[in-house]
Amino acid sequence: MQIYQIARKYGLSRKTIHFYIQNDLLHPTKRENNYYEFDDESEKELKLILRLRQSGMSIENIQNMIHFPTCTNFFLFKQYFSVKKTQCKAAIEQTNIQMLLEEIPPNGTYADIMDISDAYIKKDSSSFTESDAKMTARMTAIFLLTPFMHQEVDEYRKFLWQRIERITLTELKPILYDIMLQLTSLSAQDMYRLSTSLASSFDMVASGDKEKIKKYMKEQIQLLCDDLTVQHIWNTSYVKFITPVKQVYKECHKTLIRQYTTSYMYCMDMLKQAIDEIKNEMKEQTYLRILQATNHQFNILEEYYNDFFILFCFKNSVFLSPSVYQEKQH
Repeated sequence: MQIYQIARKYGLSRKTIHFYIQNDLLHPTKRENNYYEFDDESEKELKLILRLRQSGMSIENIQNMIHFPTCTNFFLFKQYFSVKKTQCKAAIEQTNIQMLLEEIPPNGTYADIMDISDAYIKKDSSSFTESDAKMTARMTAIFLLTPFMHQEVDEYRKFLWQRIERITLTELKPILYDIMLQLTSLSAQDMYRLSTSLASSFDMVASGDKEKIKKYMKEQIQLLCDDLTVQHIWNTSYVKFITPVKQVYKECHKTLIRQYTTSYMYCMDMLKQAIDEIKNEMKEQTYLRILQATNHQFNILEEYYNDFFILFCFKNSVFLSPSVYQEKQH
């Protein structure tokens, strides 16, 4: 089909179609006569754009989704809360205009508005609902398990995933609002960089090169001992975030994750072996430095999810990343 045909079929203007092409969202074939030809694949691209536009997605967010396809869940999540924020703002405005109509005298002028008490003005109607919490728990579980999300999802894995989401919701419920604020503040570039770098670090574990794992782990220990920003994030997040997240891992570890993914137990066993060797080789002075840096909030006794595991993930975590924290401070 040519542009005029595809435009007529979907009720769009030619200008809109050209706009999508110019913004690298649509990729029809360009013929020698400079006319564009739409095949089944480019028509599918258009259907995707229209579906996302109907969900309120901006052109920029659709571009991000196309450029960073592995972060699709994140962009949808971010759009969900963007729409909610808009709805809350509209609800406040509607309530306030209704209040003005009810309070102003029948023969009033704009000057009478100044006499209406500020106590009537509603400034915030946002609420974090159960649906919002479930959405955030789902997104949190995705990021916690990013390194292992390679398998094709069948019906059984859907069942397992629902249980993982429920555990995440239960264990993290008190902090899901703060997690939502953190996630929705991240840029597309940050999200892609952190999620892919975390996955890469576990690819290193999956390679079985224990010496490489230990070298990386020792670098993270040194970072924790020397970097005040890392120490601040660790100490302010430990009780509120790190401890409940470890509980999520432990609850899911029993059966769910190991059944969901074949790579999980191999990676965890390999990482545990490397961490056990580091613990055995570690000088007492180094351990004392770690305790001092973390205000004694560092547990090495747990089998799989001791704090060395958290430290392994720390630098590339979308929840704890020092690079994101520093950017926000600036």
